[in-house]
Formats: sequence, structure tokens, C-alpha cells
Amino acid sequence: MKHFLLLNLLALSTTLFSQLNSTLRSQLDYDVAVNDVWGYVAPDGTEYAIIGLDNGISFVSLADPDNAVEVARINGDNSIWRDMKTYGEYAYNVADQGSEGISAFDLRFLPDSVPFKKTTYPDIIGNGREFIQAHNLYIDTNRGRLYTAGGSRQINDGGILIFDLTADPMTPTYIGKGPATYSHDVYVVEDTLYCSEIYDGELALYDISDLDNPITLGTTRTPFNFTHNAWTTDDQQYIFTTDEKANAPVAAYDIRDKSDIKETFQFRPLGSINTGTIPHNVHVIDDYLSISYYTDGLVVADASKPDNIIEIANYDTWLGSNGGFNGDWGAYPFLPSGLTLVSDRATGLYVVDVDYKRAARLEGIITDLDLGTPINGVSVSINSTQPNGTTTSAIGEYKTGIADGGSFEVTFTAENYLPLTVPVDMANDVCLRLDTTLTPAVRRYDISVTVVDDETGEAIPNASFVFKNEEEDTSVDMLTNADGQVIIDNVFEGDYDLYVAEWGYLTIGEETISPSTLENRVYRLTRGYMDDFVSDEGWTASDEGATSGFWVRGIPVGTFFGNIPGSPGFDAAGDFGSEAYVTGNGGGGGGDDDVDGGTVTLTSPMFQDLGLADLKVSYQYWFANDGGDTTPDDNLTIKISNGRETVVARVYEADGDASWTADSFLISDFVEITDSLQIIVETDDSAPNGHIVEAAFDNFLVYGRTIPVGTDDYDAAGFTASVFPNPASESFQLTFDGRTLNQATLRVTDVNGRLVSEQKVDGESVVFGQALPAGVYFAEVLEGTRRIYTTKLVKE
Repeated sequence: MKHFLLLNLLALSTTLFSQLNSTLRSQLDYDVAVNDVWGYVAPDGTEYAIIGLDNGISFVSLADPDNAVEVARINGDNSIWRDMKTYGEYAYNVADQGSEGISAFDLRFLPDSVPFKKTTYPDIIGNGREFIQAHNLYIDTNRGRLYTAGGSRQINDGGILIFDLTADPMTPTYIGKGPATYSHDVYVVEDTLYCSEIYDGELALYDISDLDNPITLGTTRTPFNFTHNAWTTDDQQYIFTTDEKANAPVAAYDIRDKSDIKETFQFRPLGSINTGTIPHNVHVIDDYLSISYYTDGLVVADASKPDNIIEIANYDTWLGSNGGFNGDWGAYPFLPSGLTLVSDRATGLYVVDVDYKRAARLEGIITDLDLGTPINGVSVSINSTQPNGTTTSAIGEYKTGIADGGSFEVTFTAENYLPLTVPVDMANDVCLRLDTTLTPAVRRYDISVTVVDDETGEAIPNASFVFKNEEEDTSVDMLTNADGQVIIDNVFEGDYDLYVAEWGYLTIGEETISPSTLENRVYRLTRGYMDDFVSDEGWTASDEGATSGFWVRGIPVGTFFGNIPGSPGFDAAGDFGSEAYVTGNGGGGGGDDDVDGGTVTLTSPMFQDLGLADLKVSYQYWFANDGGDTTPDDNLTIKISNGRETVVARVYEADGDASWTADSFLISDFVEITDSLQIIVETDDSAPNGHIVEAAFDNFLVYGRTIPVGTDDYDAAGFTASVFPNPASESFQLTFDGRTLNQATLRVTDVNGRLVSEQKVDGESVVFGQALPAGVYFAEVLEGTRRIYTTKLVKE
């Protein structure tokens, strides 16, 4: 171990380390990696740091905060994870590796020595298992109770164990347990237990006034479904959580009604947005959040307004790139001196003096000058060197701020509006209200669309109408009313993509369309079944035991396991829109939000044959399977159900790098055709395999293997006709039996009714469609103006 007063480092800290409203007082380097940190104040007022090492515990005197000195070190089992807390003149440690049980340290003899005792607990809950490890601990110092979290899954499933410290502080006495749910961390106030149930992705609150009968008070999912730790304000009205995932926020919740927990804000350091930074632990002191943010270092935020949390100080201990688990593991802000202790995995202990101050805040509502309606998505930026910025919500509301007040200009910008810059005087501990308006910069139109059945002409209610401008990141997703209508007023000029979809019909899509063309427009939907997932057509997602990787519809966010693709970063080619169904869509690394712990299932709405002679389904799928402690052996299963039986039609295993792959099958090869057909897509990664399992599903289509013929006057035509092959991967051959055509016309249109090809037909057959891309089409043959033949085509 090296101890040194880093005079040069202190002199150069402004250039070496990123910092805001903070000063490095001293640093202590170690010859071994460190993990967590806690603090202690001796009866004589001397402050100490307690540092977790990979091979023990270090005690550091801060008698001179500018010259931190290690005064004792206790060796222990090798463990990456340690957690320490204090009670009176004693400290306690647990480790998630090794077999130390609970280590108790007598601090009354500091700085000269630290007597200690390690206690394990044979058959602690009566199932024959010995308690030797835990991931974290918390101490209720008022009652003298120690709570461990994250121990062996064979002891209360890694849930909370409770020990008394009052009888013998050096030998904690087991007195009870919490719920049998794995809890990564625990926080306790009086009779309320706050559990970070990491694998369930939930913060759970329990009443433990009766240790033999914990009662659930409330639960809430945290943003990245990986609840790592939680800490409340002093009045227990708000709580803050971390998810140990790349780009995850520190989330704030209103817990005044514990049965109805409400999220109030998501905080991220604005200087490293979307760079993969990971929050580790959050603690709360006087409504400030002291956050160990791995590669961002120590981050301090003012949470006195839990709906507008502003970073007011930081000290970055990591000089490398963002992302990953390097940098700041722990931060302890509770020393009476106001100093914060920071533990960096590689570079040891940092003693940091934080200049706490209430943020200077700016809030308001932005409305349209002409209409008076709120504007969503307005960018709000304060012209300051301090990172800041936000966008308005759906109700036009914005909330932002900076660490240090002063005179600034704030700029409001939004697509289709003229920018606006306003001077502001902002002061610390003041929330300035600024409501304003923006002036439209382009013309607006009123849209009126009616959706009808192509065959009957009847209106189709509840059809999805999707209208979006990806360049401006604006989207409208509405359902038609009882008259099959969608009416949208005041749509800005621009290039939009439009999709009309309803289960039981073929989707219509138009790209780069102007709203000026959509006044009194009628869209005619043809019966059939296709789903490119541009809208919600009623597929259901379910799971059995899974803790992550649930099926969701959205634009895929790609992940990688090393250089190997995990989840796709794009949807399948050749369909409408950019959406697909994917197993988890949280991004991050290959093991983030993949399928874990059980089975996830995606089930289609029911469909029927629509009078076709036979049915075939086609789709594209993605399946990735890698990593884990054993050879990957998971699969993706496609099942077909007819309401009476469910049969496995396809089983896919990972074969090399994952990619979008097309497949199809005849339904009648597996089940009898009924009016209650459904497709079921299923994958699984049950514990303890721990593999990377990612799946996706897109471009779903149901069609007839033998397409039926329809004519305006088929009997009068006096012949039969057929198309072969259909579906076709190259070209179609249309053959007429019993008649030779002379100067007839063959027209092919796409599902939107747009003409894609037209040619003359002479003789008894014609080959066509070579240049058509994959998709669904309709062909018709006309003699003069009389249509004598129609059919549907599928190009694969």
C-alpha cells in the first residue's frame, strides 16, 4: 500500500479530473482493488474511512483530512463485493464470496488496533444450510438491528435476514427473516423494509412490525428492471433508486402513499448522456443525492424538488472512457465535517469536499402562439458552461436548472417553429417560472381519412391509423371512430409515413406523403392477415417465471455480446415501418434485458381461412443464444393452435451469428383448419443456465397456398385459369385453359392499390413478376374494360 499526499495531483486536479463545486482533500492508493466505503466518527471527533478491499478491510484516519493515513488493515477472504456499516463503536462487514459470515469490528481502540470477530450461522433458518455470505447489509441504529441482503439462494432465497446487535455487539444474534425474495440491497426506517429486489426489477416495501409476518405495503418496477439500491429522504416521503445498467437513471418516487408509489423524475448526469455510464449506489443527505456513478465518479444532485433533480457537484475519479464498471464504487457523505468519502476500484480512497448548494431552477409551459395548445418536444437550453437541457412533455411542460445561478439566455427550439431566445436571471435555491409561446414557421393542414372494407364498402371502426414524421420525431397513432374516420387538425406540412392496419385486413402503407393530400381521403382495406407491427393489432405477451426479456413491440435497439450480435438493431427487411416484436428492448450489453429466469411467450390474435382452400403462414425471426456457464442449448419455438390442440411447427437453434431469417409452413400440415387459429412464439432461459437469449419476430403474413380465382363474370368467360408457382420467389406463370386471349391486359397492383406493372397478354399463358420485390400483390386481366380474372400473388 502506498500513502501519499498528492500535491501535484491536487495542483493539477482541474485538468486531470472533471470536477464541479468540489475539492479533493487527499487520496490514498492501495496495492489491491477496493470496493465499498463507509465512515465512522470516534467519541473524540476523529473521522475515519472504512474501505472494503478485495482481500480485507482497511481503516483510515482522517484526523488530518489533507493527509489520510491507513491505521489498520484486517485480512479477509478474497471477495470482489463487500459492504460495511457501523453501529455505535462497532463496524460490521459482509462479503459475497468466501465464508466470513458477519465480521464485527471493535472500533473503541482506534487508531491503535481493531479487534474483530467473524461469525457464521449453521442451520440458520432450519433447513440445514449455513449462513456464510451476503451481498449487502444495513443497520437500523435506533433499534440495533442488522439486516443482510443477497445471501445464498438456498437460505430464504437470498432474501433479508435480521440480527440483533444489542445483546452482544460482537456476536450478532439471528432473530428473523424477511420475504423469501432475493434482495440485492436493503434499507430500513422503523418498521418499513425497503428491498431492492434486483432480479424481479422491483422496489418492494414491507411492514415488518411483526418479524414473523412481513406484509407487503407496495411495489414498483424501476426503469431498467434491475433494482440495485434505494434510499429515502429523511421524512420518508420520497425514495431514490438505482438500476445497475448502462444508461440507467437514478429514479425518484413519491412514497407518501406506499400502496400507490408514483415516479416523479429520472435523473442522469447530462455530461455523459447515452455513453453507457452506470449508476451504482445512491445515498441521501439533507435532500441531496450522493451517487457513486462508476466512470462518472461522484455525482451530487439537489433533490429538494423531487420532480426536477439537478446536478450541483461532481468529482470524477476515472480518467478512462465512459461505460463499464470502472471508477467510483461507493460514496459516503454522512461525516459531520461534510466531507465525502469516495472509493475508486483502481485508485483507492478519495476524500472530497463538496460545496453543497441548492440548484438554480427554471420551469414553465410552452404553447403555440396561434392555437394556445401545449407544444411537445421543445428543446430548452440555458446558455451556460454547466451541462443542462431538457425537452417539453406532452403537456408542454419543461423543468431544468443549473448548479450555479447568474444571468443567462435560454433558447427554445422545436421543429416547425421559429426559435426563441429569452434573457433570464437565475438564482440558487430559486425556481424561476417562465411560460412562453412559439410562433409556427410552416403551413398547417386538416386531415380527414375514412377506412372502409374494400369488398363491402362498410366503415371499419377501431382500425389503427399511424402517421409519423421520423425526421421530426413526431408520431400520431389513433383508432378510427365508429364511422371509420380519423380527423386530425393543424398538421404541419412535411414528409410523413402513413400506415392503416386492422387485424383481419392487409396493411396499407404510404411513405413520404404530404398532409395536404389527406383531405377526405378513403382507404380501402382488403381482407387478409398480415402484421408488420407498425401498430398494436392485439398480440399478447406473457411469461412464466421470467425476470427480464419480455416480448415488447418497438423499434429494435441492438445489443452485442462481445462482437456477437445479441438483439437486432433493426426490423426485418421488406415490410412496413421499423417496428418488430423483440425480447426486451432496453439496449446495453448482450446480457442486458435478454431472457432470464423462465419462458416468454408471444401469441397472435385468432385468425381463420377467409374462404381460401388452404393456409400458409410466413414470417421472419431472429434468434441469438450464447454465453452462460454451460453450452448454450436454448431455442425459439413456433407453435400453431386451432383452439383444440397446440402443435410445435418449428424449433430454431442458434446457428452462427444471429440474423433475420424468413420461414413459412402450411398450417394443415400440423392442425385442422378452424376459425380459432393462433401462432405462438416462445423462448426460454430458465435458471441457472444464464445464457444470452434474444429473439425477435416480424413480417407476419397468412395467405392461401392455392390462391382461389375470382372474376366479374367468371362463368361467361368460359375458361379456367391458374397461377403457378404462387407464392413465387422469381416469376409467376399465368395460364388460361379453354381460351386463347388476344390483346388482353394484365395489371398488377400492390396492397396499396398502386399500379406496379402492366402488359399485354396474347395466347394461352404469360410469365411475369420477375422484377417484383417480396410482398403481396393483386393481378387482374381485362378484355377491353371488362375484368375477367383476378387473383392474389405472394412474392417471396
